[in-house]
Amino acid sequence: MNELSFRSLFLRSLEVTGGMADTAQERAEEQERLRSVLMETVLLLCKSSLSYEHSLSVQGVIGITMDDQVMLVHVNEKVQEQAKEAGKRRKRTYVSTSEDDLVVVKQEIKDEPNDPTPTMSAQQSYATPHNDSVRVPDASSFTDSNDAASFQYDDPLEVSSLREGEAVQPLSKRPRCGESSDETGNSVEQAENVNTKRKTQSDLRLLAAYRAEVNYPNPDPIELLPTAELDELLCNFFQSLKKADGTDYEPNSLRGIQTSIMRYLRGKGYSHNIHDHLAFQGHRQVLKSMIKKLKENRLGVSKPKKTEPFTVSEVELLYEKEIFGADNPESIIATLWFIFKQQFRLHNRHEHYHLRWGDVQLRFTSSSDGSRLEYLEYERNASVRSGPPHEDSYAIQIFAHPGNPRCPVRLYKRYRDLRPLAMLDDSAPFYLNPLGKIQADSQTWYSLHRTGTNKLGEMARTIAKKAGLRGH
Repeated sequence: MNELSFRSLFLRSLEVTGGMADTAQERAEEQERLRSVLMETVLLLCKSSLSYEHSLSVQGVIGITMDDQVMLVHVNEKVQEQAKEAGKRRKRTYVSTSEDDLVVVKQEIKDEPNDPTPTMSAQQSYATPHNDSVRVPDASSFTDSNDAASFQYDDPLEVSSLREGEAVQPLSKRPRCGESSDETGNSVEQAENVNTKRKTQSDLRLLAAYRAEVNYPNPDPIELLPTAELDELLCNFFQSLKKADGTDYEPNSLRGIQTSIMRYLRGKGYSHNIHDHLAFQGHRQVLKSMIKKLKENRLGVSKPKKTEPFTVSEVELLYEKEIFGADNPESIIATLWFIFKQQFRLHNRHEHYHLRWGDVQLRFTSSSDGSRLEYLEYERNASVRSGPPHEDSYAIQIFAHPGNPRCPVRLYKRYRDLRPLAMLDDSAPFYLNPLGKIQADSQTWYSLHRTGTNKLGEMARTIAKKAGLRGH
């Protein structure tokens, strides 16, 4: 047995498990002749289930017991412990120990939705003192040998080339029964198709509700209406379209409803495209006018971002409660976040998240009296990571307030001194997570890990919650 394929092994085992032998004695004899072949199969199955994390050696498998749709794997004590640990961590793999110190592995095979023959569970299988198993599907599940062959893999495997402890790709990463690799790869696309179908049906219900409301005289589906009649119907439909609360739809929602109608018509084999066909120019002009009017009323335009998350009195309260300031690692981060949001106009979480240490420069200039004046400089639309400055970039400065304990430059320098040395490189992330435990005399307050985008996005809410402020 130098070269075997899963196809040949599986088909050969089906001759036994499918009841090809006439008597129990013949079946027992056939099982014995196939024992060496099935041993290799079981070994590969066990390797697939366990050795991806725990090397299952050839010596670990003592033998197998097979009874129709149940295959039991006898292993030694060392493999039992490995199997238990693997079973605790791996999904769809269950491991148990019986009275006879027999560890068995069950790899579930899920039924296809249209499969008339349900997969037998271990409890439904033939009588055996061990319920958990690596189950072989019944031959009746397949219409012919080609279907049976498609259950496992067409590519031959060099069984003799498998070395002790060598890992095989786990079953969880291979196609399931009746499922191709293309189907697995398209799972995200299938989910999107479901959402698209749901959106189309929802929008078509709006049109159907309108027809019922106005007692539309023609009961035919829209794909059977003459083009001129359908265009007039769409004109009236969009002109009357309102939300349930009586407000207008946003421009993008109106376009989405139009696209849903087009998607439905295309699915029905409709010959015209309502997006560009001349016969449907009327409703397109209505939509264009509606969208223009909505934009003039500032519907569909992003609402202006709130540039000042806290009022002057709230800021005073935050300093009093040491939520702002230089007293602890959290307050430093919160204060710098607030200052940069206000002065550097970093309004969204992504701008803060992608901010690098080198993006904010500590500079100095000479004042009118000749003294040195420090300031922080940030260049909008430019970055130390992106090469030459953008032609539209411009610098923003925050000047120091000597003698003021709330001086932003003083806070920046405090943050600099408490960062790890490795995170003072220009390419290092600006916002770092505080260390879990900080000693009183510690020279470092921050870890090497950047602050997450979600944490930065929720910064205002977190600050407000600590201070007991509402409306943020």
